[in-house]
Amino acid sequence: EWNGPFTAQVINQAVDSGALALNMSWTTRREVPCSPSGYDPDIRQSLVRAYNYNRVSVAAMGNESIECRAYPAGYGHGIIAVGAITSTGERIYNWGNHIDVVAPGTGILTTSAGGGYGNVSGTSFSTPHVTGLASLLQAFYQSRTGGNLYNDDIENLVRRSATNMETPGWDKFTGTGRIDADSAMKLLLPPNDLAQLV
Repeated sequence: EWNGPFTAQVINQAVDSGALALNMSWTTRREVPCSPSGYDPDIRQSLVRAYNYNRVSVAAMGNESIECRAYPAGYGHGIIAVGAITSTGERIYNWGNHIDVVAPGTGILTTSAGGGYGNVSGTSFSTPHVTGLASLLQAFYQSRTGGNLYNDDIENLVRRSATNMETPGWDKFTGTGRIDADSAMKLLLPPNDLAQLV
């Protein structure tokens, strides 16, 4: 059984410790794909708090290869929902009306539970690419200006700089496309100007 209050507590602790970006390579769905029981009010509230504290929340779309609103990716505003692509650019795993971007999600080298290393696949492994990009953008902006980006700034930079994959603009299969760190960072360089409206 999923423990929503405990997970919410961990998210709150991460926010209170000063974490800039929250990487959520998990979903709260139970046995039935896309079951509404995956929505958890405790987790949702903790992520609203994270957003209000200017944290970036990045979540995996899920791996059933269906159109699905998995949570926490499915909570919407304040969450960057990440799908996966192969090394040749093919879309894989879940999609839906809440997807923001895609990132590499197959053949990812990582540590193994029994020791050593192995290749893994899934949106759980595409999500950290986006979390890393979010942190990179904040550090790059701070080094140039001494200021901080808002979480909405980072989400928009990630989305606007993505390389389109399937149809022009946004689509429910790949969002705005494959993340592109170089293009995202260039959006913070002249002649571009970031205006933060209050």
